[in-house]
Amino acid sequence: MALWNIYVLPSATVNYSRDAEHGLRYTWNVQDRIYRGRMSPGGATSDHGYLFPDAEFFMEFSWAAENGRWHCISIRPKWPNMHIFLDAEGNIDMGKGSGADVDRLKECQWDLAKP
Repeated sequence: MALWNIYVLPSATVNYSRDAEHGLRYTWNVQDRIYRGRMSPGGATSDHGYLFPDAEFFMEFSWAAENGRWHCISIRPKWPNMHIFLDAEGNIDMGKGSGADVDRLKECQWDLAKP
């Protein structure tokens, strides 16, 4: 089953800059499968979508640096894995050469926090 999740289901990985001074709090919401966690500088977290998502499918990732504002993005994961990179301030690194798959990101539908 673990190999199925790794190799077959499309997933998204959020990578946090090792240059950050504080950790992040985050929430994954994948089709109402919700979990929360913390990430240290240089850390990463990931979750997977569905093999055949329907029109109602959604994946949202919300996060905030310690004492910072909340951010939220809606993600359309790609197979086998897509990457999102957060800079030291906790913002999405969308610069050229960042490696982020920004074409698969948009504003959250269910959370009012902006990316």
